[in-house]
Amino acid sequence: MNGSPDHRATNRLGEALLISYWVHDDAPPEITETYDIAPGGIALLTHVQLAQGTQVRMQLELRGDAHPPLQISGTVRWSQNDPSIARFRTGIEFDQLDPESSSLLTRYIDIIKQLRDLGIYT
Repeated sequence: MNGSPDHRATNRLGEALLISYWVHDDAPPEITETYDIAPGGIALLTHVQLAQGTQVRMQLELRGDAHPPLQISGTVRWSQNDPSIARFRTGIEFDQLDPESSSLLTRYIDIIKQLRDLGIYT
């Protein structure tokens, strides 16, 4: 993956999608929403601050996609309080995605961007 700022910006999608995440296997999942998605990671809203380096398992539903939710794991890279919404904005870098999940996520990002460019999806 190319890490240049331009590449990161063009492969990101500001999108509110439902996501469940687990930090501990013995705890119930937290359900929240994303606000930024890229092939290499995701930003989501959490009720608590997650420590940098925390391992997280996630189940991501791609809106309008008939496939089952993606099963993804990753590592917390940052978590910052946003007082304006009384939540934490948390960035998670994906662990290696399996080829099918990677393909589905990339295709979803591309399709939504195309629909937005056409003025069909907002």
